[in-house]
Amino acid sequence: MKVPRKTSACLADDWAESVRRVHEESCGLMQLHIIPPQDVLPLIASAMAGNALAGSLLNPVVDTIKRVQTAAPAAPAECGNCGRSLHGGAVICVALPDRPDPTKGMAFALCRACTSDATEVEARAVEALRCLWPNGRLIEVTHPQGGVA
Repeated sequence: MKVPRKTSACLADDWAESVRRVHEESCGLMQLHIIPPQDVLPLIASAMAGNALAGSLLNPVVDTIKRVQTAAPAAPAECGNCGRSLHGGAVICVALPDRPDPTKGMAFALCRACTSDATEVEARAVEALRCLWPNGRLIEVTHPQGGVA
């Protein structure tokens, strides 16, 4: 399993174990949520108002923002896609198991260079996830309330 570029926050074994636990809970089906900086405050408000999805996203988003902001200058947090050093204004991505009550998930941030073209942000997030799940594929759910896969 490929460990994210120069990951200093965790050891390879810890990272692999975290990915395994998320994958096990998801049974292979994940939701990818992309939260640009301007959506963080509305996310907090939604979580406080009782929105379950916002509540599931809030901790990983806030934790990722804290990791970016408190990283030592000698070991800055890095973009989940390209490995560039992160500074303010990062877009936060959260992958959660596609189930009503996820307890595990993964969050990472994308740098300004990877998010400068708004039409390419989802593609950059998917590229980052492909490092973890190289055989994964993106599916579009056109009718989330019915049907079978």
